[in-house]
Amino acid sequence: MIDNTFEVQLRTILSEGWHEVDHSLRYKCKDDWKDYPDQERLLNGIYAALETNDSTLKSLFREIPKYS
Repeated sequence: MIDNTFEVQLRTILSEGWHEVDHSLRYKCKDDWKDYPDQERLLNGIYAALETNDSTLKSLFREIPKYS
């Protein structure tokens, strides 16, 4: 018998991608961001959206078995 289960690690992909961007753009260049608080806030918003998406995906995947 073949096992048909699989795992999708969206959180890992999204988090890793975000942290690469954040590390390259902000951590390595802290002084460059001092004059751009609005842009830094936008980057924080992107991260918040990723967190929200992660939470929503978890909730969605918990609900799917109830209907299948």
